[in-house]
Amino acid sequence: MMNAPGLYGRFETARAFQVDPSLRLRLWLPGVHVLGICLLLILLPGLWLVAAAPLLAWSGVGAWQRHEGRLAIRRLVRGGDGEWHLQLASGGWQRGHLCQGSLVLPALTVLNFRADRWRGSVVILGDNMSPAARRRLRVIMRYAGSEEVAP
Repeated sequence: MMNAPGLYGRFETARAFQVDPSLRLRLWLPGVHVLGICLLLILLPGLWLVAAAPLLAWSGVGAWQRHEGRLAIRRLVRGGDGEWHLQLASGGWQRGHLCQGSLVLPALTVLNFRADRWRGSVVILGDNMSPAARRRLRVIMRYAGSEEVAP
């Protein structure tokens, strides 16, 4: 008999996933924001550029902190009841629920989490998690029941 996640309900064991920093994300994240600023330089005249460029730079700094800085999620633990425990790079733990809109593809996985007053995302590329762990996570996501996903 196949041991699919969620098959045994709350008696299922917890599963932990280590998320390492991604070299690809470190290259793409600033690159996309610099490209956006360059496009602003080309397309927007004068005063619009003065207003838009700092906002895009601020967005880049915030994205860096959420995905590579102290607010980055470095460890995911899914409990038997479907609740997730997330360890931040700063060392703190958050208890969260998986949100709708999480994306699971073979080359890219984006998990969106929501806690009481906190929202966070994990971008998983091929270089920040072992292939076996990524496969297990994709299977868990495929068989995650709709009651587990928060709106």
